[in-house]
Amino acid sequence: MHNGRPMRIRISAKIFSIAVLIVLMMTIGSIISVTKVAGVRQELEHLANNLMSLESSTAALDQHSLEYELHVERLAAIYRQDLDTPEELAEVEKDIKDRSDRLHKEISDVHKLLEDAVSSGSVEPRFRDVYGLTLKNATANFLSYEKHSQEYLAETKVGNTQRAQWIEKRLEEEEDEFDAILEQLRHQVEMEVQSAGQRSESHESALLYTSIGLTAGALFLGLLIAWFVTRNLVRPVYDLLEGTKAIEQGNLQTSVPIRSDDEIGTLTASFNKMATELQLKERIKETFGRFVDPRIVSDLIERPQDTVLEGERRIMTVFFSDIADFTSISEKLTPVALVQLINAYLSRMAVPIQEHRGVIDKFIGDAIMAFWGPPFTSPSEHANLAAETALAQMESLKTFRDTIAETLGVKDAFQDFRIRIGLATGDLVVGEMGSEQARNYTVMGDTVNLASRLEAMNKNYGTSIIVSAGTRQMLSESFITRKLDVIRVKGKTEPVAIHELVGRDTDLSSEHRLAIRRFEEALELYQKRQWPQALVALENLDESKAVVVLRERSKEFQKNPPPESWDGVWNYETK
Repeated sequence: MHNGRPMRIRISAKIFSIAVLIVLMMTIGSIISVTKVAGVRQELEHLANNLMSLESSTAALDQHSLEYELHVERLAAIYRQDLDTPEELAEVEKDIKDRSDRLHKEISDVHKLLEDAVSSGSVEPRFRDVYGLTLKNATANFLSYEKHSQEYLAETKVGNTQRAQWIEKRLEEEEDEFDAILEQLRHQVEMEVQSAGQRSESHESALLYTSIGLTAGALFLGLLIAWFVTRNLVRPVYDLLEGTKAIEQGNLQTSVPIRSDDEIGTLTASFNKMATELQLKERIKETFGRFVDPRIVSDLIERPQDTVLEGERRIMTVFFSDIADFTSISEKLTPVALVQLINAYLSRMAVPIQEHRGVIDKFIGDAIMAFWGPPFTSPSEHANLAAETALAQMESLKTFRDTIAETLGVKDAFQDFRIRIGLATGDLVVGEMGSEQARNYTVMGDTVNLASRLEAMNKNYGTSIIVSAGTRQMLSESFITRKLDVIRVKGKTEPVAIHELVGRDTDLSSEHRLAIRRFEEALELYQKRQWPQALVALENLDESKAVVVLRERSKEFQKNPPPESWDGVWNYETK
């Protein structure tokens, strides 16, 4: 383990480990084979050193016993002939003694060879018992034969013919018995040599089969392990190949299981991350592609981590617009012409929204809802962009009246074609909302309702663009606004200051700026219950609806003052 995670094994290490494992298994098989070969060689050496020597010594016993018998017969013949040949007699007696010593020594050597063969494992203990018993009988028989031979020679020497003949017959029986025992010894040794040879051959065959088995087993096990490891190496590659084909066919929901912790596992994790990012990018493209400038969509695709689809609270600016007196306009048009008008109007008004990085939330008949804010814009510029959009739409409306009138062939219907816009900035919940079948990236909250109310409030003040105090606070000095009123809309207890977005700083004349200041001074006097002074401040101002409304309120309150608890807020009882 390394830092609480399994140690990563590289592919090269896995392949090397397979080779090492196969070599190790082959080495173990070779060691076992060499050990077995050494055992067989040792068996053959023992067979040559012990059993063959034992067989040779057994044959020597037969030879020496035969020579011993011949010398005894020769000496008995000399005694019977009563020859005066001392030299020959001494030579024969010496040969008899020499053959006797050799037989005793040979019997002793056979005993020693037998014990050596047993201790070395060349023969079975069973052979020792059987051969040892036979050898014991042979030894006893020879000792008896040797004793009777001496008696036979002694009786023959003194001329006791009858006694000598009786002993001679006894010797012949013992000779036959000794020869039979020696033949039995030779046969037992031959059988044991044959058995030992068969055991060696069996062991050699077993060694051959063992070597073949070990080699085949090591090869099979090595190939099995190699197949298993190779399968684990190749299977993730096949998974990646299938995943790549799925991505190529457009299935971005593909996820490849991570089966290892090596380079392929790392590659698989990177592939899954890529697939997830492709899913998110495709989701962003589907969500915003129809309503947001393609350049913004491309930027979001490059920064998918900044896009929150699950839902989040953010400070944003909401836009609502509507066609003024749309009902009367629609009554003058055929259904086909009305659809052409709406499509042309919405297409024209959508351009400034997209150009200023806004998100078109929805089209509601002739109404448009849009919003600005992160991640489409920085937190400090969404109010300015919304204001620029509203002014751009007003400027675009001038040419739209002429082109649409010519297109539809009803010029009189568009002389008073106007729109109203409401902007509100505040806390909103933003995210992808809807059913599994129909989802939309949208916003919701009181700010949305306020923007809609402000759009409708334009009717009460004869204005085109009304913004909330929150929006006014975030606007740069390049925009000129006029404070219209402090109102309390139906269903709300908190008052709201509303402002008219008049235009850009560079577009207004000094006279227009002066009129705005005088109106705001009159509004401030009005809210301080200084209605005569407010009326004086409103003198010489244009007869716009906002001026008329403030003048009439001041006159009314001058005649019929509100309660002392009045807070300067105008309450609207209808939406």
